[in-house]
Amino acid sequence: MPNDLLLGRRTYAIFAGHWPHAPENNPIGTVFTKANRYVLTSGTGNFVWANSHRLSGIEELKRIKAGNGPDIILWGSSTLYPQLLDANLIGRLVLLISPLVLGKGKRLLGSTAHPVAMQLLTSEATSTGLIMATYELSR
Repeated sequence: MPNDLLLGRRTYAIFAGHWPHAPENNPIGTVFTKANRYVLTSGTGNFVWANSHRLSGIEELKRIKAGNGPDIILWGSSTLYPQLLDANLIGRLVLLISPLVLGKGKRLLGSTAHPVAMQLLTSEATSTGLIMATYELSR
């Protein structure tokens, strides 16, 4: 089933600079190009990649999620997670955990305004130590 994408402004710029120019036989490029891309930003950027839509705030995203469209997947855009958690707009969270310590770094989930309970649905460890964990948020 196809999905739509939710991106922040910087992630959109990275994707738009690469995926429209990827070879036609690239399965990820094909999926990303066909999907609607919603860019949640307070800026006024130029979104020329076809099927890209600017969202100025969480309320616009809530209206789209209330519709009958496909699931919306957030790719990257780590600054959006806290806002989406606070607005109860995340239903499932897939984390790729790499065995690499970079120092202090950025907190992935920020400091949400309320506790968020999650239930582990699946997890898998690769031979290189990467852990893929899928959580569903308890409501």
